[in-house]
Amino acid sequence: MPPYDYKKLPGEPILIFTAYETYKIGTHLEPSMAEARQRLDAQLEKVYYINDLSRQTGLSVEDLINAAHSLTRVDSAPYHHPMIRRLLVVTTNSMLRLGYKGASSEMFGSLQVELFDTLEEALAYARANI
Repeated sequence: MPPYDYKKLPGEPILIFTAYETYKIGTHLEPSMAEARQRLDAQLEKVYYINDLSRQTGLSVEDLINAAHSLTRVDSAPYHHPMIRRLLVVTTNSMLRLGYKGASSEMFGSLQVELFDTLEEALAYARANI
């Protein structure tokens, strides 16, 4: 079983990606991105794409730079998928928060992202804006 999971909430335009403690960017980013693209391609309506990264620790600056490039700048970057209504990220990790704020720059494709401390807050935001 991979150290990540995707869950589409029944009856709601919400897709949740959860990265577990053993998720490593260098090893798992490419396969999880491929699955994200497949799942987003299969959606019938635009979704709130929640990335629950609350269990991520021990990230390096190199991890963040590589992830930011792969997730935003390559042709197949899932964060710019047309079926994403809004990207919501759950993390209290200061390095991840800084990285996502930096991803709003033109260099990373002007990514629009909302940051939350908990999954419950992200879900409440999505549900309030459906």
